[in-house]
Amino acid sequence: MNDYTNTTDLLISSQDGFSLFYQRWLPSENTRRVLVFQHGLGEHSDRYQNLIQAFSGTGTAFYALDARGHGRSGGKRGHVDHFGQFIDDLHDLIKRARQEHDNQKVFLLGHSMGGAIVLKYAITEKYQEDLRGLVVSSPAIEPVMDLTKKMQKQAAAVLSRILPSFTTNAYLDVQNLSHNPHVVTAYQADPLVHPQSSAQLGHAMFTVHRDIYQNASSLTIPVYLIHGTADRIANVESTQKFYELLTTPDKTLNLYEGLYHETMNERAEDRNRVLNELKTWVLAH
Repeated sequence: MNDYTNTTDLLISSQDGFSLFYQRWLPSENTRRVLVFQHGLGEHSDRYQNLIQAFSGTGTAFYALDARGHGRSGGKRGHVDHFGQFIDDLHDLIKRARQEHDNQKVFLLGHSMGGAIVLKYAITEKYQEDLRGLVVSSPAIEPVMDLTKKMQKQAAAVLSRILPSFTTNAYLDVQNLSHNPHVVTAYQADPLVHPQSSAQLGHAMFTVHRDIYQNASSLTIPVYLIHGTADRIANVESTQKFYELLTTPDKTLNLYEGLYHETMNERAEDRNRVLNELKTWVLAH
């Protein structure tokens, strides 16, 4: 990738012994800032090359983790024993990124489930000190509820207590990811993408909004939120609610009319607008 050296065979060991895959992109010039990225449910860190390319030439180093149970990381597909394991794993990567860059604070960016993870991370007071700013894309604070989701929520609440690692299809309609047919086709053909979610993870995702809303006012760092208004996966109204609960003086909400869930992977014109505005915000901070 232009202006970047990408290292893809990196591993860290989780606190409970899993091998976690991450990769980094280091700029050819001096590093001016570090950005750590967390992907969403069922996917992996390779799906956001557009994001990396948008920052080419800006002196931004990127670190991206494959969450446990995802991509090239260890663990049962789509399962965590508790949501805090995602937070612990992310903290281990952030510690490494800071160690490799003179302990400077990082920008933290999360998409979808990754958005919920980075929000939970940031509202943890001892971890907020690691951060220079927070960027959140289509966060899965609350899902768009339909009959299937209501049934999944009820089932997950029961099964998480008796069969927490039981996995089933998350029933994601891939057509709702992006208007770009090439993105949808690539997602369907990607061997590292999976549709699985365990009862425990499902229950955690259906209830994560409680902590996020309750602790929104604890955030004091700059926050940048983006969401497509036509998202049929993550509820855009929950992002708006979270924005209203924020008390940090430096907060921005960009809603993109008519865009689907993956605004950074939309059609070229829309995608470029989203990425350019995101980049402008990061470079200004």
